[in-house]
Amino acid sequence: MSAPHEDHPPEPPLATFFVMAYGQEALVRHAIESAFAQTYARLEIILSDDASPDGTFRVMEEMAAAYDGPHRVILNRNPRNLGICGHLDRIMELASGEFVVQNAGDDVSVPERTARMVAAWLASGRRARLIHSRALLIDADGADRGFKDPSPRILADPSPRGILAGHLYALGAASGWDRALWDVFGPLGPDLGVEDTVLPLRAALLGEVAHLPEPLVKWREGGLSWHSRETTTGRDYMFGGRLKVLRWRAQSHRRIAADLARAPAETPGLAGLVALNARLAERVEFEVAAADAGPAGRLAMAARALTLSARRRDAGFARQWLKYALSPLYIRYLEWRYRPEDLRW
Repeated sequence: MSAPHEDHPPEPPLATFFVMAYGQEALVRHAIESAFAQTYARLEIILSDDASPDGTFRVMEEMAAAYDGPHRVILNRNPRNLGICGHLDRIMELASGEFVVQNAGDDVSVPERTARMVAAWLASGRRARLIHSRALLIDADGADRGFKDPSPRILADPSPRGILAGHLYALGAASGWDRALWDVFGPLGPDLGVEDTVLPLRAALLGEVAHLPEPLVKWREGGLSWHSRETTTGRDYMFGGRLKVLRWRAQSHRRIAADLARAPAETPGLAGLVALNARLAERVEFEVAAADAGPAGRLAMAARALTLSARRRDAGFARQWLKYALSPLYIRYLEWRYRPEDLRW
């Protein structure tokens, strides 16, 4: 007599866990060890180096050759440095997984990270297109330095409008995503400086952004994925770190405009999102132009600032222009009003 028919559980989806590194020879071994320790069964691991000038890729090669675990390991070395977003695009070309987990070359994931993220993704009916978690901060020596939590605002309103209007972001070091973020919208492009806002917005346009409250990754202070917010002078605030952030925002708005053009036509409020992004982009582009113009150029921008403020019913254009036109005075005001540790961008 034949054995009774037995139902077999469906095979879990293939996931990709990648380690992306640049110039991290001294730390990348810990990141790779955490990749090899992942407990999720159907996993491919990508070790990718962005044309490091040191021995980062050599460490990757040695560890891949010595690995005797169950997972497929893919080695990649970019022939030239692509930057963060160009590097992500290259990794996504190599990735076969339906869900992808990111790990920087100086960070360390807990063994259950991929399994927990995939489980949350499946529990959402795959609507959670991006999942981010809490992170544990560690110093250069690996000692615990507390926790890194996401902004309460992205937890309260991870909608497309909320993310766009608030410049909200999910910590990239603690994120994993559905590969649909690339399949639908295409590559991020090498001109984009950071992915932290663009990817959550893509996820919200296609489904949801979800958060796991447990710390699934150890995020290293001072490493490649760490953006320092320390400033010491008013000039640093205006023309240093803050201006760098404004350039990132301008790049993000350009990428978002292209993404909105590819968003599903049935996306609720799509026309309003397009208009909102255009307004925000115009303001950021104007401020960057004012910062870059120099004294004579800023004087020539006066009429444009007043016209834009009147036309858009937004005094911000005039205020930003005035701040840079009178930058020596504004810098003195900042240094009188705030302590150096309070001048953060």
